[in-house]
Amino acid sequence: MSASLPTAYASVSELKQQLRIDGNEEDSLLQLYLDSALDLLEDNLNRTVVLLIAEDSTEVVYDNAMKVAHLQIAGDQYKNRELTSDKSLNEVPTSVAKFIESRRTWFGGKNHD
Repeated sequence: MSASLPTAYASVSELKQQLRIDGNEEDSLLQLYLDSALDLLEDNLNRTVVLLIAEDSTEVVYDNAMKVAHLQIAGDQYKNRELTSDKSLNEVPTSVAKFIESRRTWFGGKNHD
């Protein structure tokens, strides 16, 4: 039995649940991290992430596993946002790297490389 696909990208509310954040003071910051995380996913996959059925090899469907990876990247960026962190915001968490590797395309991706 296959799970249904998400109808929307990860939300601030879902990210707040994952990070155990109460209150709304940082909602705009959290949205920025979600946007950045989606960009980072696309850059690492070399494909455009879409909610509907992928039309060609330059796209990949945003499924439940992708949503978890999206939330993990955004959460990691939020937790490691200070200058004292030794992580770059361009790095993906180790837990997401294997997922990205399994779905990355090397040829004909969004940059048509």
